[in-house]
Amino acid sequence: WVGMGRALYEREPVARTVLDRCDAVLREERGASLLDVMFGRDETAGDLDDPAWTQPAIYALECALTAQWASVGVRPSVVVGHSLGEIAAAQAAGVYSLEDGLRFAARRGALMGALPGEGAMAAVFAPRERVAEAVDAHNAASDGPDVSMAADNGAQQVISGPADGVQALVERFEADGLWARRLRKSPAYHSALVEPALDDLEAVLGEIAVAPPSVDLISSMTGRALEADARMDGAYWRRQAREPVAFRECIATLAERGVDVIVELGPQAVLGPMAAMGWPGAIPPAAVSSLLGPAEAVAGAWEAGLAVAFAGLFAGEERRRVSLPGYPFQRHRHWVETPKRTRLAAGAGHPLLGVRHESPRGETLFETELAADDPDWLDDHRVYGRAIAPGALYGAMAAAAASPDGAPVAVEDLQLRTALVLPDGDADEGAVAGSREVQVVLDAEEAGQARRGEVYSKGGGEEGWTLHAEARAAAGGAGGSRERIDPEALRAGLAEEDPAAFYRARAEANIQLGPRFRTIQRLWRGDGEAVAEVALPDGVDGAGAGAHPILLDGFLQALGAARSLSGAEAGDTYLPFAWERFWLAQALPERVICHARMREGGGDSGAEAEDAAPRETLSGDLRLYTPDGLEIGGIDGYASKRATRAALLAGTEDVRDLLYEVTWEDRPLAPGLLPADFLPSPAAMAAEWGPFADYLAAE
Repeated sequence: WVGMGRALYEREPVARTVLDRCDAVLREERGASLLDVMFGRDETAGDLDDPAWTQPAIYALECALTAQWASVGVRPSVVVGHSLGEIAAAQAAGVYSLEDGLRFAARRGALMGALPGEGAMAAVFAPRERVAEAVDAHNAASDGPDVSMAADNGAQQVISGPADGVQALVERFEADGLWARRLRKSPAYHSALVEPALDDLEAVLGEIAVAPPSVDLISSMTGRALEADARMDGAYWRRQAREPVAFRECIATLAERGVDVIVELGPQAVLGPMAAMGWPGAIPPAAVSSLLGPAEAVAGAWEAGLAVAFAGLFAGEERRRVSLPGYPFQRHRHWVETPKRTRLAAGAGHPLLGVRHESPRGETLFETELAADDPDWLDDHRVYGRAIAPGALYGAMAAAAASPDGAPVAVEDLQLRTALVLPDGDADEGAVAGSREVQVVLDAEEAGQARRGEVYSKGGGEEGWTLHAEARAAAGGAGGSRERIDPEALRAGLAEEDPAAFYRARAEANIQLGPRFRTIQRLWRGDGEAVAEVALPDGVDGAGAGAHPILLDGFLQALGAARSLSGAEAGDTYLPFAWERFWLAQALPERVICHARMREGGGDSGAEAEDAAPRETLSGDLRLYTPDGLEIGGIDGYASKRATRAALLAGTEDVRDLLYEVTWEDRPLAPGLLPADFLPSPAAMAAEWGPFADYLAAE
């Protein structure tokens, strides 16, 4: 649930506003940040397992979810909260303001966390009568404080009290063949052990304004709706903290009121399924969990029949309608074509390296096949119009070969020798059209030494193998400071740029990157420096590939963005050439923050650069961080080299194709022919031609 809260905070402006307001309250009251504790940003601020932080954190999350649902037009007609959740339910019903409810939850948590003695809670799947009978028998034979029935959830009961008594009952239930488990780090809520805190808990509500609920509110003590003259004051919450939760009765009351959709707002997807399980009647209501994520949860609510204001999903975003051009309807067939199968059957061996072989001399060899459309994402990486294996592919292969399980790895002294151009068209019989056989060879393993690796390929009809790259790789060889930085400070002083503009510049430099290689989600640039948020695009499966080549290529794109191309290098094509060291200290998360810096002389701009000749090589360094700022990897001494079309394709193109190209030129009209004045000239057409996105923006 902490991860869900972080995702809400980062992506949803409505939820972020609520969480920021809650954070401000606790900063004022405690001098510490709720969000720092909740998201693990500052280990010294507090422990999230401490009830003093757990209870306000859960309250803040539930209120943020309430506001998120309200932003899409989903508001409750009846609310019910389970134990601590009743405070957020009361806030949703208008009983308390957001800030007053948080102050109550925070002080309640602090009082519960300061209780003396060691308490515990446990869940038991058994009828209430059987569990209560066992609890009564235990209490009659015990000299210590009693164990209490803390909650009746229908199919499940919760007991609470001294840790030794709860453990003894758990062992007894298990011996009787019942499912019983102690709850994780839970004080003995709703038991006699909380009684020392009840006087102070009641006094807290004397400082807080209490209003009657604006919608029906089901009391978790009685399982019935609050009466019109009932007040959720200090006396109410004193009883609520001590008496058991009557959730089974709450479910029955919801059924009586004809509830047909339950939306669960909480840190786990538990109460919705539990309500459906104990629902009286044959057809339980639809249960929607907010844990699915905003878009998925809203889709589930709409499918269940709720009226949804979908515009709320785009709160904080700038959107407008555009008029599209009208044109005759064109019929096209869109059959899903069967993908081509390489000789090495799909699914055999490692998803990136293929089949593994061991030689008698200790060498390790991986064998696979690549084609322009196999894997299909290779077709999204084209240089000078040809499908070319990205330089990141070789680094990813070396890392995967040295560390197939995704453990920490280092790839050093990578050198790219020859571009791997993936031909289009037919190949010899026995191979997929346009495919090349690829082998990755690792030297014999020596203790404590990095293994030298080489990447070769061979096409149909070729006699020898072509060396494309070589490097040294070692598992567990990661390094770096593993420091934690502030992502906001990292971007300070840099100008945010539209990633689409960056990719248009790449296309103008003869590097055409399709949708699956457009991994930069956000980009900030300065002189010789860039910060980028990089993530695998939707539809790309990164499982099993370790450092996925597409993700690694995105890191190299961040280094490319750090170049200031206003000088002599503007429009020139630069491709990966080498790096000194690439290291990863852990598996890559779904989203990575990249900080790139060009080395001296590698990113200059200005008038002097405009007059200078284009540099043949550019170099820089890169650091990789998790979204919350933990360093997890880097690339040192990355070098890119200027690549002309003739140099890149000399090994695969006919010399005439390299020397000549087809262009359109205006010619004088032949004598006797009338001009076609009603048609624009080629020059006029070229002047008006532009990206379709620009047309939409103009409209």
